[in-house]
Amino acid sequence: MITTRRSFLKSLAFGTGGLTLRLPASLLRRLSSGAAQHGPRVSRPNPFVDVTGRPRLVCIQGHDLPTLLRKGLQALGGLGRLVDSGDTVLIKPNLVLRESDPQAPLYPTMSDPGCIAELIYLLREHTTQVQVGDQGGEDQELIYQALDLANAVNGAGAELLNFEQMSDPHHHARLPEWDASVPDFEVYRAVYEAPVIVSLCSLKRHSSAFMTCAIKNNFGAMEGRWNAGTRGWLHRNPNLSEAFMEELPYVAALIKPELTIVDARHIMIGNGPLLSAPGAEIKTGVNRMVLSGDVVALDAYCAQRILQPLDSGFDPETIRPTLDNAERLGLGTSDLSEVEILEIDESWEPQPKKGGPRR
Repeated sequence: MITTRRSFLKSLAFGTGGLTLRLPASLLRRLSSGAAQHGPRVSRPNPFVDVTGRPRLVCIQGHDLPTLLRKGLQALGGLGRLVDSGDTVLIKPNLVLRESDPQAPLYPTMSDPGCIAELIYLLREHTTQVQVGDQGGEDQELIYQALDLANAVNGAGAELLNFEQMSDPHHHARLPEWDASVPDFEVYRAVYEAPVIVSLCSLKRHSSAFMTCAIKNNFGAMEGRWNAGTRGWLHRNPNLSEAFMEELPYVAALIKPELTIVDARHIMIGNGPLLSAPGAEIKTGVNRMVLSGDVVALDAYCAQRILQPLDSGFDPETIRPTLDNAERLGLGTSDLSEVEILEIDESWEPQPKKGGPRR
């Protein structure tokens, strides 16, 4: 059952074009004042590192979804490094909008409900407390219904959260370095207070950020739909603006998910994040999952080794403002030589452990 504790908030109008919105002073004051301020979410240290402390990244290729997830997580180090019995784990998928064409496929515009369900099964081997939730650009309930997400999530043994309908839905949070010109960001309470966050994102082109992947996927933890709340402030910049790209890591720095999984079995090339964007198309048969606790390394890897070879119009350097600011905020590294990268396929098997007990 979807968690519902308060009637729906009224939605503000939204659009998919370039935005030059300047928020009125009254809204900026509302964003900047009121509730008690919080700092960044307290996250757990990245457990997926090698013996020297370098972040580990796994790219697994194949066709069987359960195998890709299970073996990818095994190769990364196993969920047991992150999840303890009794932990509540929030899966934060990638939800955007329903496509204007009702016949258009919803994946990879949004996360595949089948992938969410398989991830729930794996997490429930370690804890019984698994939740799923994300805020797209329209009423959460409409997106959930379009994806039949309640059946997928509840059927796998997890709880589907509707952030907008929860009592006292958000915290006011900010980074210590911000000056007064930056308002508090309104972060959904269910995300901010989650003991463990697993971010499940798609790999797509984006008209404003050039690419949606690990860093951008945290956007759905911010209060507001298209032009409302914190999202309204972030969307105030014109499309393709450097300011927008530099501000995206602010969101990731407030959320800091412990694990991110990029579902790159199909990806969106040309444009995005909606298939209805001019030039956008789905590239099928990529058949990869990429996993890491380092969101910056994930974005750098997916840009350079997956998206660029498949999209002739994409230059990885276009996302450099996002990567540089994310590194400055301590979210990880974009230097792939400083990352332990394991590229495998679904036939991979873990090496037997040395020094086992004598018989």
